[in-house]
Amino acid sequence: MSSDQKQAEGESLLNSVAESVESAFGTIAANVKAVSNAVSRSSLPKVTKREGKKFVRKSRSLLRRVRRTASESLNRNKRRRTT
Repeated sequence: MSSDQKQAEGESLLNSVAESVESAFGTIAANVKAVSNAVSRSSLPKVTKREGKKFVRKSRSLLRRVRRTASESLNRNKRRRTT
């Protein structure tokens, strides 16, 4: 396998993982929204919405870190192969 093939394989794996994570978070967010719509006239919807937003922010941050780390790892390995 050439280095281009390995890099493309690594990037496709990274994208696949990212899509899976995003899909899971989307499902969770939909469930949170459904629960908050089902419960009305209490503080629970506000708390649920706030916690849901907090969770989404953390998950997006985590996703950015995972992507950046994987990208840095690919670039580091690429630099090692060329020297």
